[in-house]
Amino acid sequence: MKTKVVAIMINCIFAVSANLLSAQNAAHDMNGHNMNMNQASKSAKQAAVKTDSVKVMGNCSQCKTRIEKAAMSVIGVKSANWDKQSKLLYLVYTGDKKTTEVQKAVAKVGHDTGPYKATKEAYNALPGCCQYRD
Repeated sequence: MKTKVVAIMINCIFAVSANLLSAQNAAHDMNGHNMNMNQASKSAKQAAVKTDSVKVMGNCSQCKTRIEKAAMSVIGVKSANWDKQSKLLYLVYTGDKKTTEVQKAVAKVGHDTGPYKATKEAYNALPGCCQYRD
């Protein structure tokens, strides 16, 4: 568990470091000239890396693969790591907040995510080991 948390933190640090370099470079145009502050702020804001987590129901490694794949299908999501024990999906993304889009994508493949529940059809299509409802 501690190893996973450390790995997630390292991924976040690398993503933030890369983003800082990207934001720093955003202040210069292709010819190396300084852009005005509004342009630089807009570029930096678009490139800002954010982190969040959401609760996602699941049971096993098959769930983990499916949940992470669904989360990564959302444009702007850079990293998705679901922890089986805590049932938390840790996200690293750029741009606007992605949690609602991610929750909808994950529910669509059969996993409940708090406010967004999988349809009966999506849930029933899960393998038996992945079915978590009573």
